[in-house]
Amino acid sequence: MLELKSNDSKKLRNQNKVLNYKDTYFSTINDGKNVGKFIEFHPSDICNFNCSFCSYKKSNSLSGNRVIYPFDQLDKLRMLDPKAITIVGGGEPTLYYDKENRKNFGDLVQYLSEHTNAKLGLITNGSTIIKKETLDKFEWLRISLDYTNPTSYLKSKGYTLKKVLEKINNQFLKSDVSKIGIGYLINNENLEEIYDLLKYFKQTRVNIQFRKTCPIESCDCPLLQVEDKEDEVNTNDLSKYFFETMKKLEEIICKEPDLEKFVKEQTNLGDYFKKTKQPKEITAKKCYTSLFRWIVRPEGSVFPCVMCATQNNKKIGSIFEDSLKVLQEESFKFYHYEKCTTNDCCKIGQGVQNDIFEQSLDSSEIKYESNDFFI
Repeated sequence: MLELKSNDSKKLRNQNKVLNYKDTYFSTINDGKNVGKFIEFHPSDICNFNCSFCSYKKSNSLSGNRVIYPFDQLDKLRMLDPKAITIVGGGEPTLYYDKENRKNFGDLVQYLSEHTNAKLGLITNGSTIIKKETLDKFEWLRISLDYTNPTSYLKSKGYTLKKVLEKINNQFLKSDVSKIGIGYLINNENLEEIYDLLKYFKQTRVNIQFRKTCPIESCDCPLLQVEDKEDEVNTNDLSKYFFETMKKLEEIICKEPDLEKFVKEQTNLGDYFKKTKQPKEITAKKCYTSLFRWIVRPEGSVFPCVMCATQNNKKIGSIFEDSLKVLQEESFKFYHYEKCTTNDCCKIGQGVQNDIFEQSLDSSEIKYESNDFFI
């Protein structure tokens, strides 16, 4: 059985990093301070891809919605004094260009680097040319890949895989960014491409984060939803295919020592080789992350999570129109589940983080020693 080494978990998707925001949480609760957050920043919804399972696909096109976060409003983010900012979005963030202020993505990164104390992260589709001086300002970045077969990639994203791989090798891996990751959303269309992905990157320094395609209602996911019921898997018709394919993959990997080493040390794939029991429900009594993790969209809307952002009907407020005091007051309505009347929508991601956070409040022994603030 392949298992992820604990000392390498910091490289991957580790929900325990939410504990690095306990000081922000207590400062908000006890002192009413509205700083020290994690900001997921969407500078625009413009995109040059057409991914079939994109959560924001109704708004992210080169010819459609061209909402741009005004460059001269970046001071609004600065006033939040965030610990970390991940630049991502409902589109491809590196395409950002504020025509009115004549500012591009490099200018945006330069401003955030010079005028905030935040660590900067980037999630990109890897298709654009980024100057090295801009790239090197990031501590962390992830390239969303999802396919290694050129035909599958073109069908899903409407773009050429070869061009992206060239950017990864000649641009990202030659940068000074300390943590470089590949994002791979597992679905029924790309399971059998995982082996080729591992072989391609096994001699590089990238870490590969595997996740099941997100079950958000607003997107058209080629989803493999796996639920565990006691010791048996109780899922849709794809579950048998999933586990049979993963079992074969594990057997192949175990016969190749160099590949096995890479999988153990630089991926979280081992998590998918075992039928682990997942929580049947989220038990957290409050939405803790709503107080210290905000999504800021191009038009200035502030959301507590991706579920609310993609539905676009439950927002904290507007960073352009509302004071920080008002935004904080509104975030407490999510914290107490007044706006989100149930945690049923939090089966993944922040729901898990809320459970971890709540458990840590009940035990002084639950700690997470790290300076990684990208949650």
